[in-house]
Amino acid sequence: MLLEFSCKNHKSIKNEVLFSLLASKDTFNDEYLYDYKDLKILKSSVVYGANG
Repeated sequence: MLLEFSCKNHKSIKNEVLFSLLASKDTFNDEYLYDYKDLKILKSSVVYGANG
């Protein structure tokens, strides 16, 4: 299971960026989270933008 992904120096990404599916401590939208052991994980996520 992929939980974090980091990338740098690829196409339009110059500096290192970290894309993480680990949820914050906010529990407002708990129905969109998946419990795995002691972690809260986002069920889905997207990246979008001008060059997305």
